[in-house]
Amino acid sequence: MMRLFLNPNRRLKILMISYEFPPVVSGGIGKLTYDKYQAYKESGHDIVLIAPVSHNRKKGQLYIPAKGNILKFFLTFFYSFFSVMIRKPDIIYALSGTYVGFVSFIISKIFSIPYVVLAHGNEFIRFYNKSDIRKVLNIIYNNSLIVLAVSSFTKKLLIDFGVDKNKIEVVNNYIDSDNWIVPAANQIVEVREKYDLKPQDFVLITVSRLDKRKGHDKIIKALALMILNFPEFRGRIKYIIVGNGKEYDRLKNMVCECNLNDSVLFFGYVPYRDLSLLYAISDLFVMPSSFLRNDGSVEGFGLSYIEAAIYGLPSVAGIESGAIDIIDDDKTGFLVNPDDIYKIQEVLLYCVKNKERVKDMGVAARNSVLSRFSKDKLYPRELSLILRWLDNM
Repeated sequence: MMRLFLNPNRRLKILMISYEFPPVVSGGIGKLTYDKYQAYKESGHDIVLIAPVSHNRKKGQLYIPAKGNILKFFLTFFYSFFSVMIRKPDIIYALSGTYVGFVSFIISKIFSIPYVVLAHGNEFIRFYNKSDIRKVLNIIYNNSLIVLAVSSFTKKLLIDFGVDKNKIEVVNNYIDSDNWIVPAANQIVEVREKYDLKPQDFVLITVSRLDKRKGHDKIIKALALMILNFPEFRGRIKYIIVGNGKEYDRLKNMVCECNLNDSVLFFGYVPYRDLSLLYAISDLFVMPSSFLRNDGSVEGFGLSYIEAAIYGLPSVAGIESGAIDIIDDDKTGFLVNPDDIYKIQEVLLYCVKNKERVKDMGVAARNSVLSRFSKDKLYPRELSLILRWLDNM
């Protein structure tokens, strides 16, 4: 067999397909798509990305709407078909197994071009009890060249879902830490003063969509319990919630019912360029995500834990999530049962009472993330896996 692909210097022609790309639907998948696209492009690969863009698109961008599943599917298929017909790529990289994976599967069958699927969690686990859709998704995954799972937790979910375990490789999500710049000390002081944060205040932060599984409500309940049991901490703990979503009204009502209006701050959507300041004024990142089996909702990885660690924040995360690949319990953060409010309260109380220990854990978290989840470390591993699988076709 000719070893064409295993040559690490070989430049691939890649068609990358995603359902998110900044600034449209600026969630974790959008950030991940941007980082992966940039990694392959900067390495010299000939890559074309097909993803939804906004109405005020740049010159040369074709329109795919962010909403409207049928139109989005057909336009994605149409652009992908002609891109493959004209460019004849070596491989298709589908950043999800949803309609993006279905498009990749069809194009692969038409043109006999292999495709890779990136698996997160939510996009397939929500169809666990829907046998017809589950069968289609398993066809997509099992006919791919390789399925890249974003965490060991996601790999277990895939195997349980029916995906061939021999096709699955774990490659954690990575970020380009150069894009996250620590603000100057005077900027941090100004922001703390702006929001009336005193030096002795302990600041929690969550950056995510306001979805039920993220655990905002668990933190609010734990704070209410903590202040009830230890009233001396009222006013000394602030909780910053960044993001929009369908849980907003319920969370606002919960804050009022728990009499925490002076402790919980809702910031709504914050652009990436401004997030660094909010991370920098915080002490602890909290997102005790749940695996909501009935809703088919799960945290397959959790890029926010990595972002927080870059700014020296340890995290509180749910034990049934991809965070188990990121957080070393009691060293770089805390892994908790998200349904155990008393345990979450215990962890928060410990952190408030041991602020210096929390800082040390934040330093450890930053060092861990920079050594294990950087683009420079994980992108070469991802590329080498794809090349090896191509070579073994």
